[in-house]
Amino acid sequence: KKQLVDDVEAWFGKVNIGRTQKGVAVSLGRSLESPGKMELAVDAYSRFGALFKKNDDPKIMSFGEKLEGAARRVQLPGNPIEIDGMTLDGKKFDWSEYKGKVVLVDFWATWCGPCIRELPNVKKNYDLYHDRGFDVVGISIDTSPEKVKAFAKKHETSWTTLYSRDPESSGPNHPLAVRYGVTGIPTVILVNQEGNVVSLNARGPELGRLLEKLLGPADAAGEKTSRKSTKLD
Repeated sequence: KKQLVDDVEAWFGKVNIGRTQKGVAVSLGRSLESPGKMELAVDAYSRFGALFKKNDDPKIMSFGEKLEGAARRVQLPGNPIEIDGMTLDGKKFDWSEYKGKVVLVDFWATWCGPCIRELPNVKKNYDLYHDRGFDVVGISIDTSPEKVKAFAKKHETSWTTLYSRDPESSGPNHPLAVRYGVTGIPTVILVNQEGNVVSLNARGPELGRLLEKLLGPADAAGEKTSRKSTKLD
């Protein structure tokens, strides 16, 4: 695997980097992600990101920053995470208000099929555990705040959603999506009461299992949901 990373990096240095190379960088990085054994994924994301950032194309350079963000994200378990930005209502978000809570940080979009299919699972666990200290912070990578507001009203999601109205950093380029290398959605990060990340895969039954571990048992069992995700360009 180390040799493969070396070979791919050498290939990137010999070709014009475009959509294909971006896809290879993400796919290889993901294939190397393994809980408790992230060293090679971190190395690959960091090296590919540094190489992409040297490109003359601003879009490729920006994607290099996201790859470096992916290296940052896979190192989060066991460590604190910082969340900031503006809410969908235009207010400054205060992460400190969530101190002492278990929080699901959920990167999503209204057009993302897997996100919509996962929503009932998130809502069910929110209803079961909210009064016991569980909350959700959604980070929308949509480009229309009106669509996000309409979606939230239709699906009765009562948690806070962050949204960037800056055209230079909206959609897939939301500052938090870049900071934590979000290349596919839904991407979920579960944070415990101490503010440390405990999981990067809290979807489907795994969310309920982890909430039971952190907050005690509930009466309903988690249902099976799709593990698919939507890639971001």
